[in-house]
Amino acid sequence: MYAVKDNLEASIGFLYTDTGINPQNMLPEAPELDAKTIGAGIAWSPRNNLALNFALGNVFYDSDGFTDPATGIRVNYEKNNFFLAFGIQYKFM
Repeated sequence: MYAVKDNLEASIGFLYTDTGINPQNMLPEAPELDAKTIGAGIAWSPRNNLALNFALGNVFYDSDGFTDPATGIRVNYEKNNFFLAFGIQYKFM
């Protein structure tokens, strides 16, 4: 986090997730893929006890797949997720 001004902060972050799950054991509807996530945000404090937050980011999932031994059909897992967040912080003093 970096303080741009007394009432404005900016931040950036990175997260790597390794699930360790074999593709054959994943649910086709919701595969648990390894991923790299990057996000950035700002926090603006118009008053000492109030902060407004805004953030955005993206999750880059690693593609994976397997061939079903019973049918010989190849199953490929791919997904991507963009996110946007808003928040309000209030401190009761």
